[in-house]
Amino acid sequence: MTIVERLFALATAYAEAAVWADRERAFARSATTRAAQAAAPSNVEKADSAVEAARAALRADLHHALGLPVYAVPETKLPVCTWRQGQVLIRALAKTDERPVRVRYTPEQALATGAALIACAAVTDVRVGGTLSHLLGTFPSAEASGPATAGPDTPDAGRRA
Repeated sequence: MTIVERLFALATAYAEAAVWADRERAFARSATTRAAQAAAPSNVEKADSAVEAARAALRADLHHALGLPVYAVPETKLPVCTWRQGQVLIRALAKTDERPVRVRYTPEQALATGAALIACAAVTDVRVGGTLSHLLGTFPSAEASGPATAGPDTPDAGRRA
């Protein structure tokens, strides 16, 4: 049973318990015989305790489900697309139960995230011996760059040694 199916079952149990409690209260108000009037308070109390138990179980599972981190993999078809009102939508699927995950970015957030992803991919690619860094022209290695010199944008650019 997936998390969603379990939550749905718990929500259904809570709703049924609440309906049962409402019916018991209505029956207690309309009881005409002495036996029914005597049994009504205990029936209402049992129904109310069932409602509280169902609510507690639902809350506990909701808290657990919402507190878990979501690990997702990109969708195979159209993982990134534009969305309404000039937003960028990232689509993925949770690994465990195929739950869809959506992240919406403003254009500015999408650019910043894309640049960060490209930089991380290039650095990681260099470490595993890939070719992505040659295509993107990442930072030169320490051996290739030699000693650091003051460029026109550094504070020491105007000083003479």
